[in-house]
Amino acid sequence: MLSDSIREMRREFQNALLEHNGGDIVISGENLQSFALALVMFEDEAMNMEERLGVRPVLSNASGSVVIPLRPSNHTRPQLTVIHGDGGDVA
Repeated sequence: MLSDSIREMRREFQNALLEHNGGDIVISGENLQSFALALVMFEDEAMNMEERLGVRPVLSNASGSVVIPLRPSNHTRPQLTVIHGDGGDVA
């Protein structure tokens, strides 16, 4: 699953940071390629979800910022539970 790829990417970055002793952080080219592929898939899936939900950027005249609705207003927000697991919190 895509979430597994993202979780593995996070673990790899965290491990590299933990092993960091003030010098350079080393990550193999293969890992960087797999991270890039996972991010491309994540971006594509996010765009597909936005299309299915009909989400479109809306300009706010008051502040000049862009407001992007996260979900249609007729859906209720699910209750999230935080699970403390393998070093990362999952909602």
